[in-house]
Amino acid sequence: LTNVPPLGLGRVRAAHLARSGFLAVILALTAFLWVDLTADTLRGAAMSRTTIPLKTVLCVFDISSSMQANFGENFRGSRFTVARDAFAAFVSRQTHTQVGLIFYSSEILEYRRPTQDLEQFVIDLKGLDIAVEKRQPLGALSLGTETGPALRRAGALLRSLDLPNIRSGAVILVSDLIDSRLRISDAVNALTAAGIRVYVLSIEGKGAESSDAVANSLALNPLVRAYHIRRPEDLEPVYSAIYDLETSL
Repeated sequence: LTNVPPLGLGRVRAAHLARSGFLAVILALTAFLWVDLTADTLRGAAMSRTTIPLKTVLCVFDISSSMQANFGENFRGSRFTVARDAFAAFVSRQTHTQVGLIFYSSEILEYRRPTQDLEQFVIDLKGLDIAVEKRQPLGALSLGTETGPALRRAGALLRSLDLPNIRSGAVILVSDLIDSRLRISDAVNALTAAGIRVYVLSIEGKGAESSDAVANSLALNPLVRAYHIRRPEDLEPVYSAIYDLETSL
């Protein structure tokens, strides 16, 4: 009988083995949950970077004196106010987008750096006018037209932002294009050379023939979409086309 191990010793060993097995299960489960949680986090981060990127749209808006001319058969407003309201409606539709605005004539005004507060952006924009009798600050700037320098400022502003890629930026030029075709083309080509998409909305008016010619010449660039706006009604489908193009990218 002295060679038979006590019954208590077997129980101790069994309990020890049970505790070791339980601890192994806990460790394995913890490791599984940690790996799964980490994978979900990485997948979520990847989706935020790839499927819902933040786009940047910068509008370069002509406020020269020619933009004060009436636009539309039934006096829909000036070229400026009609184009302003159409752009405001376009901004209201944006998602995952930051929008900025540069006004220009002979001077250049960085009115709003790209912001995601689009509701306030639209409210502020719709309160602006360039008519002298409105006593608006923009009215004092409505002199010459320097489209080329304004586009170069837009490029500099985009490069100054912490964008994941400069190609995530787009410029919308709104103007009657009564300016030097060569200087406009050079500035547009400089933007597209950096991978920046450019949309040109040429507002028909007194300089309609030259405006149409400039728009057509710019459209030869594959990163440029040029639209000649002959009536106020043309703006909504043009902005819808721009929205669809940007959303598809």
